[in-house]
Amino acid sequence: MPRLMHTRCALFIGLSSIGLATTTFAANEITTVDTPINTPIDTIFEPLASESAATKAAENKRFAAALTAARNGNWSAVPDNLDSHVLAPYIEYHRLRSSLPQLSMSQFLEFEKKYSETPLPNWLRSSALRAYGRAQKWDAFLAMSPALPYSVENKCYFYRAKLKTDKELAFSGGKTLWLHGASRPDACDPLFDAMMAENQLDDDLIWQRMELALASGNTNIVLFLERKLEQESWKKSLSYLETIIKKPTVIAGLPELSVSEQTRTPRFAYSAMMYLANENTLEAARLWPQYQQKFNFSLSQIENIEDVLLRYIYLLPEDQLRDTIHPILERRENAKDFEFVLRNAIKESDWDAILKWTAKVGGTDALDSYNQYWRARALENKERFDEAQEAYKVASEQRNFYGFMAAEKLGQPYAFNKDTRLISAESLTEVGESPAIQRIKALMAIDENSLALSEWYFIMQKYPEKVQVLAEYARVNDWYNLSINATIQGKLWDFVPHRFPLAFQDQFNRWAEKRNVDPLLLMAIARRESAFNRNAMSHVGARGLMQVMPGTARLIAKQLDVEYRGPEQLFDQDYNIKLASHYVQTLSEKFNGNLIAVLAGYNAGPMRVDRWIQTKYDSYDQFIESIPFRETREYVKAVLTYRVILEHENGGQRLALLDPTERSFPEYYSQN
Repeated sequence: MPRLMHTRCALFIGLSSIGLATTTFAANEITTVDTPINTPIDTIFEPLASESAATKAAENKRFAAALTAARNGNWSAVPDNLDSHVLAPYIEYHRLRSSLPQLSMSQFLEFEKKYSETPLPNWLRSSALRAYGRAQKWDAFLAMSPALPYSVENKCYFYRAKLKTDKELAFSGGKTLWLHGASRPDACDPLFDAMMAENQLDDDLIWQRMELALASGNTNIVLFLERKLEQESWKKSLSYLETIIKKPTVIAGLPELSVSEQTRTPRFAYSAMMYLANENTLEAARLWPQYQQKFNFSLSQIENIEDVLLRYIYLLPEDQLRDTIHPILERRENAKDFEFVLRNAIKESDWDAILKWTAKVGGTDALDSYNQYWRARALENKERFDEAQEAYKVASEQRNFYGFMAAEKLGQPYAFNKDTRLISAESLTEVGESPAIQRIKALMAIDENSLALSEWYFIMQKYPEKVQVLAEYARVNDWYNLSINATIQGKLWDFVPHRFPLAFQDQFNRWAEKRNVDPLLLMAIARRESAFNRNAMSHVGARGLMQVMPGTARLIAKQLDVEYRGPEQLFDQDYNIKLASHYVQTLSEKFNGNLIAVLAGYNAGPMRVDRWIQTKYDSYDQFIESIPFRETREYVKAVLTYRVILEHENGGQRLALLDPTERSFPEYYSQN
């Protein structure tokens, strides 16, 4: 594939060490770049001439088979002569891991010292702690983790290990683990049993956890724990609690109907109200004004309950919005709290309400392009043109959907806000020669892409000051996904070429031409869907660059009369683009070229869009804000924004986020 020419992004940075301790780099070095920035690093330093492509391929195949055998514990299939391979640490890791829980501390320390510049010791430590805990090898556990570990399961093992030497600490930590509204790992049960045996988990602590579980909606935990309160004095409380679970609205009787001391407290009232707010928001909103006055709730409790009411605000009728929600919003200033009422006002063209709620937004959210753009739109409609221009100006300085929309309103260029510092060629060469990068390359060569990504994250976390160099190294080597990951890890939001590389351009251009669609639109969809990770797979099973579902792929392949061998084929980027581009073409034909509907259909399904487009809106920005799914609204805005940025990176310039034909709403919105 021909190399894509990128705008030179720059940053004079030197390096200390990255990778194994055997490699060191000069610090704070500033040099002149003689090598073009878009020259791949592999050409800056020459590979060994004796290593032919065929030899490398054979070696990769041999090592991949050995690594698979090591994972499966099939040591007879693992050759002995792999010590010189750059990925040999992975074989040793699996060898030590397979010895658990017999792994000695001296073996671990030797491994940790030898491979401290890799993520492997951390992985081995985590596996060892679980293995020691399950085998009840407490001395080994505490030797491996003298301080409290991170995971809840290992915390349980830690305190169990402390039962012999420091019961006070064990019981104190056990109480912290106990007082939680969610289930605890099975590893905690022996700790809790030991605490109960020594009266460290009394009835009040059991009741407190039941209240926490009720507030979290985990009623199974409540019903399980009630069996531990067998004394007669708890029967009335338990009976009332069961009634609340079956019929949450009975809390309207609190405190008049309270039948025990335990159900009369503000703590119980808070748990009951949280449960009601989640189970029956309409009733909770009705009761909240009077209920708040009955109990001396803390500020954090009030905020938690009101957060739930705001989460389900869309369920409430107008009178409850006015009587309950609006007073809550008068005390708030976070933009997310106003989203629903603002969107309602936008859909209804209620410019007075838009001005009211945008004025309530505080902090940095007040200057966000969304808030400023819609405030400007309302000011325009109220004929306060000078104020509108000022609001548009604030919004237009931001590189996002509403920033670009505001720039269009002002008739000025988009603000891309690119970081234009320079990185030295020497720094990039040193990165390329580091053991960490060599391992990443070797892992990619044997299709161990998830391990390569883990190595990438590890090196960024270990050397945060080097993330800028790593981002540039990934960009010039067309490691598109790793480049994007580096900008996220380093919060390099203005590293525009690194965040929006012109990835897989040949394939996008070829299939876009065949489908008569914009190639940069396809690229923008892929950027949003997978961040250009061709191996991406979502939790629902969508795969590849453009996140095609296997069922959709099967249908498209049938329509195109092409072979579909199964879900794994969708990880081939060319095949993925081939199918997805056809789907985009189909959606474009269905929705008469309306790109908002096309993108909404790609994300949420065309049948939903058929329903949404039946309501007419005065302008396309109002239509976008009317889309009921937050994910789809943000998806449409993101892809349109990405297309502008990618076109700018490609040397072009869009004059509008949407051309007139892409945003028009003909009388018949779709051809069904």
